[in-house]
Amino acid sequence: MGKINEICRVICLQKCVTDKVIDLDKKIDYTKAESSLTKLFSRSSWDDGRKEIKAMLGDDPDGLKILTCMLHCAEMSYDMYKNKGISDKIFADTMKCFTRFINEHNDGYGTMQFDRDWWTARQISHNLFRIGELEYEKASKKVIRIHIPSDAVLVHPGNNLI
Repeated sequence: MGKINEICRVICLQKCVTDKVIDLDKKIDYTKAESSLTKLFSRSSWDDGRKEIKAMLGDDPDGLKILTCMLHCAEMSYDMYKNKGISDKIFADTMKCFTRFINEHNDGYGTMQFDRDWWTARQISHNLFRIGELEYEKASKKVIRIHIPSDAVLVHPGNNLI
């Protein structure tokens, strides 16, 4: 995919947030954060990586600096999705969690902020995928967790909402 503005477009990120992310992307020195960013791709290290990145970024009251780093990782994740034969639709639907979380924060608090950095390494690291209305998280070799996203529309076979 290659450009953060393309990721923002694909996930339908809010325009006001996209503008800030594109500006921040030009200012963040990813080479300094490379080892920490790499940790986001592994369940065993994603908490440490996230904490290191947040410390490096400093003050981030609206969470848009960490969002920008996460979207930078989503760019890298795209190639991994393609190498695994995972469709662009599943990639986009999975990564739209960023947009959904900002919408949820706005609905609850009236501000466009990102406060779910503790969750989104799952999507970046290929541990959680949205397929249709549900999300499937690989918890172990034998366990798949099923999540119902807040924007899921669940319909009974008789077309009645559940």
